[in-house]
Amino acid sequence: TNTVSLTAGGTTGLTLNSSGRVNVATRLGVGVSDPSVSLHVIGETRIDPASGQSTLRFSVGGTEKGKIAVDSSSNLLLETAGTEKLRVDSSGRLLIGDSSNQSTRTGTSSFSPSLQVISDNEAAASITRYSNSSDCGRLSIQKGRGTKASKVVVQNNDNIGEILFSGWDGDTFTNGAKIECEVD
Repeated sequence: TNTVSLTAGGTTGLTLNSSGRVNVATRLGVGVSDPSVSLHVIGETRIDPASGQSTLRFSVGGTEKGKIAVDSSSNLLLETAGTEKLRVDSSGRLLIGDSSNQSTRTGTSSFSPSLQVISDNEAAASITRYSNSSDCGRLSIQKGRGTKASKVVVQNNDNIGEILFSGWDGDTFTNGAKIECEVD
């Protein structure tokens, strides 16, 4: 077979085999060594044997500052300052501030929101727009019947949006009040 290897200090670090596959022995570093560049960033990818995560780590000046990882459950994780800050779980939910889904309910129906902001300090979302016109930030709650690919008009009495206010009852978050809009 035709194989090209890059070896330094007796260790093979990079191999290109005849099928065009590149194998990296331990890590792949990409950086800038130009002295005119004030920030030196190195990214490396590796499989962490302890956690089973495939990880892309980012270092500045030789100190790890953050990482992006995919764990053994197919969750995508973003970490800064040694703490997980954001997760896209294998169900497609975006979890900010926590690593596990927190379901809630409306009435007796339980559901898991696709976007969750969870914090002991401040759980808030802000939508800001700066404009010299009358335009503003927007939160749009929409409903259609059918599917994303084949939308169908809403019908009389369809609920088209809710804002829920819930409190922890010792077992789950239970609604105390809601603002609901429906087609009439």
